[in-house]
Amino acid sequence: MTLSEGDGSTSTRFFAAQVLSFLELTDALGVDVWLDGGWAVDAHLGHQTREHGDIDIVLRTVDEPALRQAVEADGFADVWTADQRPCNFVMAHPDGRRIDFHLVDFDADGNGLYDGLGPVFPAKAFTGRGAIAGREVRCIEALTLIDFHTGYDHDADDVHDVTALCAKFGQPLPKQYR
Repeated sequence: MTLSEGDGSTSTRFFAAQVLSFLELTDALGVDVWLDGGWAVDAHLGHQTREHGDIDIVLRTVDEPALRQAVEADGFADVWTADQRPCNFVMAHPDGRRIDFHLVDFDADGNGLYDGLGPVFPAKAFTGRGAIAGREVRCIEALTLIDFHTGYDHDADDVHDVTALCAKFGQPLPKQYR
């Protein structure tokens, strides 16, 4: 199955079936990925709560070449973004869907080091589990997701995601979201 298959539509949005196809691809390649961003939120909530134009993923730096080659074969190509770095880049499909790559190397304590910047992803971040369309998936842990959504100007999707996670996990809404 290619990433453009799924529900039969072509769109700038990723649907659950396409996320599952992507995860089947990573499984076939032996590449561990952790969902981040909106799909990680929905995985923790157990169902899709909003539309998603991209999949945010975290993976080991060493696994990037194999995954890049596979998604390029499916029509994805690099696109320039203002915050692009070797450890963070976006690939897009001609239909508008995007995959936002976050590459990490793990230190001896299991923290995800981001471009040698120190533990940007604490070890607990990689303990998250959720479900997309009934399939268990690895995702960034919920409290870490809430924390990652602070300290910048947020949009309506951020408000939705943080509010939903805080409600589900009994956490107070961060000050900037009140």
